[in-house]
Amino acid sequence: MTTRSQMLSTLSCDKLIHRKDGSWVAKWGFFYTHGRTSEKYAEEVKAAYPQATIIDAVQNWQTWPRDSYFEVKFRLGD
Repeated sequence: MTTRSQMLSTLSCDKLIHRKDGSWVAKWGFFYTHGRTSEKYAEEVKAAYPQATIIDAVQNWQTWPRDSYFEVKFRLGD
């Protein structure tokens, strides 16, 4: 079983949330995208955890001073 701290380290995300329904949400904040997309982060999750099922991958862009972030929602294999 992978612990939350191991997952944070592996994914290098800013925030990792475990939902009651068993899904995980990983978030990466950004000010400039530098060519990154939510799909690229979803690919990184899949590469780190091949048993993961990607549920959703979105880019949430906000005007300054609010935080913008990439978000990948996934479920690890049962």
